Amino acid sequence: MQIGFVGLGKMGGNMVHRIQRDSEHECVAFDRKAASVEAAESHGATGVGSLEDLVGKLEAPRTVWVMVPAGEATESTVLELADLLDPGDLIVDGGNSNFHDDIRRGAELAERAFAAEGNDLEAIVGHVSDSGEGRWTVFDGIDRDVPTPVITAALYARFYSRGAGDYTNRMLAALRNQFGGHDVERAAGGG
Repeated sequence: MQIGFVGLGKMGGNMVHRIQRDSEHECVAFDRKAASVEAAESHGATGVGSLEDLVGKLEAPRTVWVMVPAGEATESTVLELADLLDPGDLIVDGGNSNFHDDIRRGAELAERAFAAEGNDLEAIVGHVSDSGEGRWTVFDGIDRDVPTPVITAALYARFYSRGAGDYTNRMLAALRNQFGGHDVERAAGGG
């Protein structure tokens, strides 16, 4: 997998170094300081001289990890990347931004990363399939006594999307209504 890195300071530069050293991933690295790009190249990364070059060196769908200071530096970098990237590409704000800024930026970018299906996703059913990797990972974790709570929760969320959680949620609503007097939303044609 290729990962574009923007910002090669102490954190970003060390991340690129470790990725190049410890994985099969390929880093394409950019920083406004040429010396930082040269340092990344010395660790095996592909150095570039601009954001345009960075996007051009990455294969679609692209992942660009932004490691620049919070505030205006992040804001301008994300906006510039948004104009260069294509639908389906991903920008990761790995810096110290306030999460409220990331939520706002995510909403702004969402109007662009849903062109194929439309922002309302009307034509898609909320059924999330799985191809087996999550199940295999969970089973292997069980066999080896290794907890995998995030992957397990993600697998269960897929099951819920297929209606498997619908009965559970209906039961919960009924119990809360009967024991606590909480309102229940009635299904069309329901009593």
